[in-house]
Amino acid sequence: MFISGKNHIEEYTGAGGKILLIYVKEGYEIPENIAEYIKKHSIKVERVTPKELKRISGDERARNIVAKVPEFEYSDAYKIIQRAIEEKGIALYLDHIEDPVNLGAIIRSAFAFKTAGIILPKNRACRVTPTVIRVSEGYAFRVPVAIITNPMNFIKEARKMGLFILSLERGGEPLSKISIPKPALLVAGSEGRGVSRKIMENSDMILSIEQSEEINSLNVHVAVSIALYKAFTENQA
Repeated sequence: MFISGKNHIEEYTGAGGKILLIYVKEGYEIPENIAEYIKKHSIKVERVTPKELKRISGDERARNIVAKVPEFEYSDAYKIIQRAIEEKGIALYLDHIEDPVNLGAIIRSAFAFKTAGIILPKNRACRVTPTVIRVSEGYAFRVPVAIITNPMNFIKEARKMGLFILSLERGGEPLSKISIPKPALLVAGSEGRGVSRKIMENSDMILSIEQSEEINSLNVHVAVSIALYKAFTENQA
């Protein structure tokens, strides 16, 4: 996997990530923090043309520096649940989110509002890709992300462990009028399809965001951000 850009690489190394190789545009001065990392870990550096940099990384946005890194390392879903319990906070389950831009934006909000972690299903769901990393502004390396194979079994186990199951969907309790119970597993549905029927049926509460009748629905990353913000600010009160 490749990470493009100074800020994303610095975020990655700051989170303890390992770099295998660095590609740098000819004539570009490597930033001090990255240069120190390269020296400390004896990382090989290859100077290439801008065209080669884009070809190697597969990123048309690549401008000056690209790092080749190991594939993204996923966390354990039950460790995320345990963290939510210990912190009396929120874990997030994304029910078949397929758009990497939405996933990247959600990860960034999850970090901002101290979410315990994000759980993704194995099938029909986006993974953490270079696009997700770029949109998350590198915070994909700061938020635990896990993959599960059986969502319903996982949700039932999460409830047994003490989490409230909260689905973010239309027709539920107005978010502004309730206090979010914690610890909780907040479920957000896919673009267009929403939260699956089985998960809705196994939820302790359905939460809805009040909005103008003139708009059909909010983008999923916006809706998730609003819910996470409310949970975060309630904890600060």
